[in-house]
Amino acid sequence: MRIQYNQGQIVHNQYSKTNTELNKTLQKLSSGYQINQAGDDAAGLAISKKMQAQINGLNQASQNIHDGLNLVNVAEGALGQIQNPNLIRARELLIQASNDTLTPEDRMLIHEEIKQVTESINDIVENTEFNTIKLLIPPSTFTPELKPGTTGNADIVFIIDKTGSMWGPINNVVNNIENFSNALKAHGVNVNFGLSIYGDINGDSVPLESYTSSLSISDFQKKVSTIQPSGGGDEPESGLEGIQEALKFNFRSDATKNFVLITDAPVHEKSSLSGTTQLSNYKISDVIDDLKAEDISLTVITNNRAKGQLNPLADNTNGLKLDINGMFGEQLLSLAEKITNESGGTFTPEEMSPVIIQSGANEEQQIKIPLYDHRDFRIHLNGISLDSYDSIMEGLKRVDNLSATISSRRAVYGALTNQLEHANNNVLNTSENLTKALSKLTDSDMAKEMMNLNKEQVLLQSAQSMMAQVNQTSQGILQILGTK
Repeated sequence: MRIQYNQGQIVHNQYSKTNTELNKTLQKLSSGYQINQAGDDAAGLAISKKMQAQINGLNQASQNIHDGLNLVNVAEGALGQIQNPNLIRARELLIQASNDTLTPEDRMLIHEEIKQVTESINDIVENTEFNTIKLLIPPSTFTPELKPGTTGNADIVFIIDKTGSMWGPINNVVNNIENFSNALKAHGVNVNFGLSIYGDINGDSVPLESYTSSLSISDFQKKVSTIQPSGGGDEPESGLEGIQEALKFNFRSDATKNFVLITDAPVHEKSSLSGTTQLSNYKISDVIDDLKAEDISLTVITNNRAKGQLNPLADNTNGLKLDINGMFGEQLLSLAEKITNESGGTFTPEEMSPVIIQSGANEEQQIKIPLYDHRDFRIHLNGISLDSYDSIMEGLKRVDNLSATISSRRAVYGALTNQLEHANNNVLNTSENLTKALSKLTDSDMAKEMMNLNKEQVLLQSAQSMMAQVNQTSQGILQILGTK
């Protein structure tokens, strides 16, 4: 007779296997996943994690695209506000101003409203932001890139009266010269600055200071800021000597030459009367001839008291006539536009660094939203004059050009809106399909697992019964042996 002594071990091993499988099934049922650890499906686990990373990336990309859409909507909406009502109103005013039934006083009032329109546009340009990102002007660190063929050169000499009444205008030069320089650079003009300073004639002495015509903007500011106004108030001064001193500068052969005379007083002229004490060696007519010979344009910035004497300097050299008591910064920007047109520079607004929208879950899946520099709008509108029909028509042309620019940029943003919406739909569709695939790979088949649970519970109960039976069999054998 043979006794099977390892029956208990066999049953116990089967019990352990069934119990392990039961635990796995319970884990799948309770978690809802059929892959809970690498041992469940090593390859499937690796694939599922990559798919999950893609799904998470796509969901974030969708949020990125929504942010991009919001940014585009803000930019496009701001441009819409510039176009309507502001540019449309400016155009209406110019049409109104071109009517000869109006008096000069009427046109002055119209010009004031155009200034208000300009300020409204500037306010929109300066303050349109998305998450503190300026959308219509570049950040302070932005340096415009100039396209080939759009650069021009300009040499600009400021001729400044340094008498005691000139504190305000001198400070205005210091405070606004950088914006003036930046406007020229943004228009593609390579500019050098020079400086000629004059004051009251003291006996036979003519107080003059002059500096090179190749000063950098920082050096120019330093020189002007050191001027200490002194002497008389609004009595005639040595302005013509200051101009003649500036004529001695060495100018670049390929640069336009521009003088800017800033004074609040008339200048001394050479008298034609014999026996008269001469307080100046020059007459305005002689200076005009010298400026024309050198092809120099002179802009006069002065007051009502001196403009009758000095404005011919501008009239005869194609210069501007500006008010020393006006908005100094705006007047310099008008001068910047004039110099741009004469120097050969052109303002082709460069796109600023675009806003990059990560529109996918992987690298190089981007949509670039272009941003444009709109600072030139104010310059173009500030230069509008209502002095004549031709100047009004020129202003009308500027407004129409600005409106066309706005329309083209709004069209770009409109196309971008559609592109972003399509990209978002594609991202959501891809995410949905990947989620389905991931579910197929990782989610538990609940019906199958419930069937397995029932099967393993039956097997476990059976194994427990068999273990009890094995124990009873062993006891029976011992009893038989004990009886013998």
